[in-house]
This record gives sequence, C-alpha cells and structure tokens, in this order.
Amino acid sequence: MGKKMFYHPSGFTLVELLVVIAIIGMLVGLLLPAVQQAREAARAMQCSNNLKNIGLAILNYESMRQALPPGRLGYDGSLPSGVTSATNDKRCAASGFVMILPYLEQMALFQSLNEGKFSPENNDSTISGWETTACVDAIATRPPVFVCPSNTSLPYYEGSNSFTRLSNSNAKIATGCYALNAGTVGPGNVTSDYKYRNDGLFYYVSNITFPEIHDGTSHTFCAGEVVQAHTLASRNNWAYNFRFIDTFRTTNNPLNSEPKWGTIHSSSIQENGAFASEHAGRCNFVYADGHVTSLGEGTDMTVYRALSTRAGGEVGTIDN
Repeated sequence: MGKKMFYHPSGFTLVELLVVIAIIGMLVGLLLPAVQQAREAARAMQCSNNLKNIGLAILNYESMRQALPPGRLGYDGSLPSGVTSATNDKRCAASGFVMILPYLEQMALFQSLNEGKFSPENNDSTISGWETTACVDAIATRPPVFVCPSNTSLPYYEGSNSFTRLSNSNAKIATGCYALNAGTVGPGNVTSDYKYRNDGLFYYVSNITFPEIHDGTSHTFCAGEVVQAHTLASRNNWAYNFRFIDTFRTTNNPLNSEPKWGTIHSSSIQENGAFASEHAGRCNFVYADGHVTSLGEGTDMTVYRALSTRAGGEVGTIDN
C-alpha cells in the first residue's frame, strides 16, 4: 500500500491571527500613554524655552533702558489721575512683547510695527498714517516664540477687530500664548487707576525698575500662559495690551480659571483676566531674574498672588 500524504497548511490560522492582533492591541494600549506623556513633556519643555527666551529679552531690554518695558506703550481713551491731557501719538496700544522684539531677533518685525508706535488710540478714531501694509502684515504675524506647542488657541482672533483701529475688517490679528503680569488688581477689585497703577510689573505706561521690585526678581514673575486666545473673553493678541485680555493678566482669579469663570470684569466681554495653561494642571511662568517655574493649579492663592506683586513683602513657598 502506498503511504498516505497529509497536507499541513503554511501560515497562521484565523485563531492565531486574532491572538496576535489582540496582543498587538494590548501593547499599543500600554505604550500609547507613555508616548503621549513623552510628547507632552517635550511640548512643555518647548514652552519653558519660549518663556526663557522672553525672560532673557526682557532682561536685555532692562539692561539697555534701566527699566522694564511698559505693559502697554501708551494711554487709551481714559487717562490716569494726574494726567490731564495726552497727544494722539501717546495713545498707543502696543504691548510689551512688541518692545522686546529686537531682543528676540525680530528687528524687522519691530520696524514693520513702526518701532512700536502703531495703532494710536483716541476717542474719535481719526488718526491716520500708521496703518501701513507692512504694519498690518506684522500684526498678522505669529512669532514662534510666542506660541506654546500644547496650546490649542487658533492663530488668529475670531471676533471683530474694530478695537485695533484697523480700517480693514478682514485683516488678520495674530494671537499669542503668553501674557504679562499686571499684578493682583483685577476683576472685582478694580480702582479708578487700575490700568495705570497696578502692583505687578507690566501695565499701561508702566516703567518699573529693578530697585522697585522689593520682593526680589526671583520671587516676582513677569509672564505666564493663557488659553483660548482667539476668543473674546480670553483674547490674547500678542501685539496689543488691553485690560484683562490682550497680554494683560492678573492673579485676581485662581490659576487655570476657565475663561468666563470666576470674577469677570464686564458683562459684554466676560473677561476674568486669568493665567491658564493646557499643561495638565500646571502653568509655566518666567520670573524677573529669567528663570522659569511651573506652578500647579492647586497653588495657594496667597502664595500665587504674592508671586505677582513687586513690593508686597509677602513670604511664601512655591508649589513646583
């Protein structure tokens, strides 16, 4: 009798294939959180580097001028007590970030913004001449150093740009992910001069010198993160400075307060003026000595506010 021949199929059976797929799925499920954490760590590090560069630029500005840059270069429709009049060229909304552009290797952008003297703001909006093509293009530019890679804010403000005095309603206005520290006087505790006389480092027409930072440069932060920069309530156009929104933030509300949450300033805008971040319960800040620290959203309010004042005389520990 001849030998019987048995056929042994090559390759995987359906059961074996399903087992392999299940194992691969389990491995991916185990590895994905670690990969995501590694990516977020890298993004947080880039954010810290951005703030470090901003801090160094502020220090270089101070070294050249013997004072910190103003939070806002000029006045708005109202004037501080003691000032009875201001010429139109003194009504300028340019932010402190504009003033440090030359120290961030952005001299061309600075010059396009008419060396910081763009957008004079007056009550009747009759000023002309500043709105050059180069200036409008610069306002629409988003320097990478002002963008946190974890931040999901859209690159351009989505609301009306009439407040900028731009005649072209379709002109783009670039957002930024960082704002300057004006101090503790914010929504709910404003005074008549809160825009011009706050207890932090950067507000309207401020001119703070290092000797005025009695609490110490290593205990007073310059700038921190913001979220939803493209929305009205948390608007953050890096080239401008307006109360409790564009590059003007306070520690009146808790760290990482959602926009419109907590104490707000006006019913129309609903700005709470809070610092906030998308770094999983933490927020990065750069201090007046140039170092960067991450604060947890559970940081004690007394300590948090103390870190935002220049001469409060407070003592506290940092949750890092």
